[in-house]
Amino acid sequence: MLIHHFAHQANGSPAHYLCGGWLEEWCWIAGKELENGEAYKRLESDRWDVSRKIEPFAALNKDDPPNELDAVYIHRNRMLLIECKTGAMDQNTLYKLEVISRQFGGRLNAKWLLTMRDIQPDTTTWKRAKLYGIEIIGPKEIGQLKEKIRGWMTWQN
Repeated sequence: MLIHHFAHQANGSPAHYLCGGWLEEWCWIAGKELENGEAYKRLESDRWDVSRKIEPFAALNKDDPPNELDAVYIHRNRMLLIECKTGAMDQNTLYKLEVISRQFGGRLNAKWLLTMRDIQPDTTTWKRAKLYGIEIIGPKEIGQLKEKIRGWMTWQN
C-alpha cells in the first residue's frame, strides 16, 4: 500500500519516492485513514490532498511556476498545510510555508513542518518556525501523524 499512491502518479519516480516522496505518502495514508469515522470527525475525500500544485495567488508573471502543497487538509472551515522535508532545508522552506498559508489558508489555518531532522529549540530554524507559527513535527512524532491531524480536526475555536 505504501507505494500505491505515488506509483500511480505520472511523475512519481522511484528516485522521487526514496528522496522524500515517502513522507508525502505518509500524509496520504493518514488522510485515507481519516476518511473513516463519524460525521464531523472525519476528513471528506474531496477536502484533502498531497502534492497539490496551486497557482501563485497574485502572479505578476504568467510564467511564474505553480506552488506545491506537500499536504493540505481542510476541515470545518480551517486549513492545515504540511511541508515535508526528509533532508537538508534552508530558511526559504519556512518562508514559503508562511507565505502560502497567508495567501491561501486565512486566519484559521495551521502550518506544520514534517521533518526527519531533529530540530533543536536553540536553533535558528526552530526560532523562525515559532515566529511564523509553524509547528515542527520531528522524527519522534511522525508515527503519530494521523493522531495529530485528528487532534487538529477536533480542536474547538
